[in-house]
Amino acid sequence: MGSIISVFMIRNLIRRNMYINNQIILLLAQETTRLLNDSQPLLAQAKWADGESNTDTDFSTLACTSCTQAWNHMQAQNNALQDIQIQCTIPDINIVFSHTHQKGTQKAKIELKSSKSKTMPGSTIQKLDINMPLIYCLRLPNQTFQVRCAQYYHAIGENMYDLFQDRTPRPAINFDKMGADSSTIYAEKEKSAWINHYATCAFHRIQPSYQGKPSWQDNMVKDLRTIIIQHFLKNNSMEEIMVLKNSIV
Repeated sequence: MGSIISVFMIRNLIRRNMYINNQIILLLAQETTRLLNDSQPLLAQAKWADGESNTDTDFSTLACTSCTQAWNHMQAQNNALQDIQIQCTIPDINIVFSHTHQKGTQKAKIELKSSKSKTMPGSTIQKLDINMPLIYCLRLPNQTFQVRCAQYYHAIGENMYDLFQDRTPRPAINFDKMGADSSTIYAEKEKSAWINHYATCAFHRIQPSYQGKPSWQDNMVKDLRTIIIQHFLKNNSMEEIMVLKNSIV
């Protein structure tokens, strides 16, 4: 397979930015992916779990080596990169760029994922840079491997019915709510009652009066509200809307 690096593209990027930008990092990830796909015997020899931690140390190590080789290839094709060196460390590919004639360093990361399945749990969204490159190694039953590369956001989501979380929330216990006015009469609630509680909380959080710490879920709920309103207005007549409005208790 030939190199995917565009000499013209690299040269122009360096001229405009004088250092490494996100486009060059993506190109480096793509070249690293090409080398990994060409390293089938080494991938077959790798251990794919360290105890229960599943850190894929062997894969990370091989990916870091491939990334260094990829950078060497890019340097050979582009004189503008000759004075920029890299150091790669695991887990994933953590890159430190340094310039022979300039002080300071620049850091970047290429996320690594591997699985026997085409879908798997992702990283915690709140701390995730969805624009960084992701290299996904699919481990096939016949001891072969398919490795693909894209910015992380291209890979997010399994289908149009994904759930918000991969686990149920863990509601906090509030001692102050256990006051003298708590009912002494036993009363059952449905086990799913917490769903309504979180839905109500989500609504409260997007009100102008809310002064607490913002969450990514607030923006999601606002978008959800807009989508529901748009589809509701589009698919219902004014008469149907008034009937529904009057039926609300």
